[in-house]
Amino acid sequence: MTRWDDLSRKYNKGDTIFKSTDEGQSAFVIQSGKVKLTRDFDGDQILVEELVKGDIFGIPSMLLNTTRLYYAVAEENDTVIVEITANIFSDILQKNPEIALRILFGLSEVLVNTEITLAKMYSMVHSPKPEILVESNKVPLPASVRASLIFPGNQMSFPLIYTETVIGRRDAFGKLHPDIDLSEADKDKYISRRHGVVFFQDSSFFLKEELGVINGTYLNGERLKSGTPYSLKVGDQIKFCNIEAIFHIGP
Repeated sequence: MTRWDDLSRKYNKGDTIFKSTDEGQSAFVIQSGKVKLTRDFDGDQILVEELVKGDIFGIPSMLLNTTRLYYAVAEENDTVIVEITANIFSDILQKNPEIALRILFGLSEVLVNTEITLAKMYSMVHSPKPEILVESNKVPLPASVRASLIFPGNQMSFPLIYTETVIGRRDAFGKLHPDIDLSEADKDKYISRRHGVVFFQDSSFFLKEELGVINGTYLNGERLKSGTPYSLKVGDQIKFCNIEAIFHIGP
């Protein structure tokens, strides 16, 4: 069995992990540190994405057996990267479907990021005053409904103001962010970017863990099954990985 330590390599700030002319024979997982992806545009290096612990990159060029699309460069000293060949990658997916879901979710997030960037670029070119074309489609809760998530250990409280509230950790590039951002409480980045959703339906609140979450969500001590809604009642104790919250209804 291959050990992760055998596949890992340490980089210092400014070290190149791969160039856009390199063959895409493997994918990479960040164990610690940060990585930035850039692309050459008319001689300038344009920032495409900033990646952090737990992020996976390099998959498309590995699967399609093409040259890399970007430059990948370490942004911090002691950045540790695990390199996974196509054979190891295939073996991991067959043995751990949760990893496959996480990768699928990550690739979908990259696609959304790209669409948002293109929308902004289009707006800047075709509008005298740049504006973001992507608008929020959030539906507010009825005025008579008041609820919140209280995080006693972190001295935080977040009112629930939409019929659907996403809880998680913002992405490093700042294009996608949850309604309740636990980034400051989750310094080690165990929370997924879209970890869970609290939604209001048929006069009741429900909690659902998003697909691809690795480190778990718990309701009154019971681990949730990803994608399955669980009914919430006043005083319910919720754990998003290791961050505890209490569901509250009322002012």
